Amino acid sequence: MPKEIKKEEVKEVKQNGKPKKIVLVIFIILLGIIFVGIGTVIVYNFIIGGSEPIEPIPVLEPLPKPEVDPSRGDFGIDKNINIDTIDKYLGREDTVYRDMRMLEDPATYENIGGDSFLSGYIKGFEVIPLPYIIPVSGLPTEVGETYSGITLFYEQDGKYIANYEESMKLLEKYFPKDKNIFLMCGGGGYAAMMKNFLISMGWDENKIYNIGGYWYYSGENNINLKRDNGSLDFSDVPYISINFNDLTKAPEFKDVGVKVESVNVHSKEYTVEEKMSQRISYYIMPNLASNKEVIFSSSNEKVATVSETGFIIGIKEGTAVITIKSVDQGKTATVTVKVTKRVENKVTLDDVSKENKEFNDVDVKGIIDKYRNILYDETGILKAEYNNDREKYKEVVSQRDTELIEVFKERAAIINKLIEDKKSFVIVYSRDTCGTRPYNIAERAPELLKKNGYTFIKLDDDVATFDGGETMFNYTLVKREEIKGGSLLIFKNGKLIDSIDTDVINIYDEDDFKTYVTKYIDLK
Repeated sequence: MPKEIKKEEVKEVKQNGKPKKIVLVIFIILLGIIFVGIGTVIVYNFIIGGSEPIEPIPVLEPLPKPEVDPSRGDFGIDKNINIDTIDKYLGREDTVYRDMRMLEDPATYENIGGDSFLSGYIKGFEVIPLPYIIPVSGLPTEVGETYSGITLFYEQDGKYIANYEESMKLLEKYFPKDKNIFLMCGGGGYAAMMKNFLISMGWDENKIYNIGGYWYYSGENNINLKRDNGSLDFSDVPYISINFNDLTKAPEFKDVGVKVESVNVHSKEYTVEEKMSQRISYYIMPNLASNKEVIFSSSNEKVATVSETGFIIGIKEGTAVITIKSVDQGKTATVTVKVTKRVENKVTLDDVSKENKEFNDVDVKGIIDKYRNILYDETGILKAEYNNDREKYKEVVSQRDTELIEVFKERAAIINKLIEDKKSFVIVYSRDTCGTRPYNIAERAPELLKKNGYTFIKLDDDVATFDGGETMFNYTLVKREEIKGGSLLIFKNGKLIDSIDTDVINIYDEDDFKTYVTKYIDLK
């Protein structure tokens, strides 16, 4: 028999029945919405990296199509994007920026108001020399010839042929077809040649712009490579290097074979003392010539002889004619040599051992070593943190140079004091080329001088090889042009009387060194 339900229980049943379940379901749904919302925020923050609104992807303005401006000369320089407007178009992700100049061009562009050296560039551009990509022709006669070596491509019957199996791959890598290409050089010529070459190889001419020449740039993104002392610092240049030795020669590889047209000399007359020597300065035309080997001969070897490397050696007073003959084509040039009597100019050297100690106690090496450890790893490669951050690299190098200049000035002051006190002394210092010479003066002369009881000022090698000692000499009373790249400087009564420059003086061994130096200093 069913149990009788009382009235007071009816209320309880309704509360525990369907009406209560509906409330629970609604609660669960609301809770789910909350969790979904929180989850969405978490996922958004995880993916985006914060609660900031997503930045819209910048939309680059379309570039105006290339349009030649006839008023800018014959190189096809663009009317809209050129050296005057380039600053507005820098930093685009859809564009590559290429400077087609060489770091040092054999052509003499100074003859047309330009610059044979890469003295600067526009920020954002990378340097890749055109003469390494294709042979250059049609340069103004005033500048002569440019680089004559091997190239990625050569021209034959109006078509370009790859010298290497990797040539096309490299071309597509550095001049990508899917990007706009901005080309620049010194005056616009190399850029024009590169544009025409790319178009001939199938590149879209509507994506290639010749913006003109750096020589005429006056914008705000100039990177000047000239140091205060007039030298150039290429260490920071964004340079695209092509190492031909690492490439595979194509089946149609072509050796460069250009014949000699003339042999030329910079001076027709030379004056040399007995027992002394001097190098003949000559050059072959065209610079593109494949074989530049020459043979030297003397008309009177009793007066003057000439070495196989072009050093005139004075034998006795008189006159002789030196002939320079090219092995290829037999072209010749001559110079007249006047040999004069040897004039001794003996120097009584002062004891400068105290000054030499003070000189080398100035801790230049410590600064160089400090920054070498900061900037480079144990293999001598620039550390990634500086290699990837050029501004940081510049800042550190600038700090290093500031510290070095201060200690260079301290050293210069010691030399200046010797000059002001009219002392007679010798300075020995290394140059970048010293180690490549048959007789390394900076390495061998000190031992010979000590053996004879002489003291001298010696630039320690680590410091000298930093920049050849040039920075320090800028703060001395010695005129830089008087040094002439010498490895041994001889002072008499405070005046520089000679500088042994092995670029123009023939010193092969100790006997040669003694022959030269005994003009000024007695050696055993």
